[in-house]
Amino acid sequence: MESMLSCLLARLVSVLGIDGISTCIDFNISLLQVLITMANSFWVILSSLTAAKCLHNSMVSSILRAPMSFFHGNPIGRIINRFAKDTGDIDRSIAVFSNMFMSSIFQLFSTFTLIGIVNISSLWAILPLLIAFYAAYIYYQVIISFKVLLLGQVTS
Repeated sequence: MESMLSCLLARLVSVLGIDGISTCIDFNISLLQVLITMANSFWVILSSLTAAKCLHNSMVSSILRAPMSFFHGNPIGRIINRFAKDTGDIDRSIAVFSNMFMSSIFQLFSTFTLIGIVNISSLWAILPLLIAFYAAYIYYQVIISFKVLLLGQVTS
């Protein structure tokens, strides 16, 4: 497989007159990007299936431990619809949000890596900004949790 790719790349270089090293580097970067994208897709699908399976197993065990009065008050159709809705929500939302989270984390790390490679002294300038953003995050997180607590006391 590797020799076939090398021959194809050498043929492309000879026909188009492209610099061989530059083309090889670009090809390897593109191949790495494809492999990372495939690994990410595999991880999202696997984690989504695992989350749905865990949710389903915990719901089944809760239903099996429910008293008989629960089944007198709730028809079986409503219970099945709830199972399907919760599992569907996991399939639709968790996969998308986890993919966005991992994409953001990888973009952040690649940005810091690129900044560090180009100019390492810039990383020291970014550090106070990161600390300031984290402090603002903590500050607003506390305010929001306090307002949710007040809202819960008002409504109850």
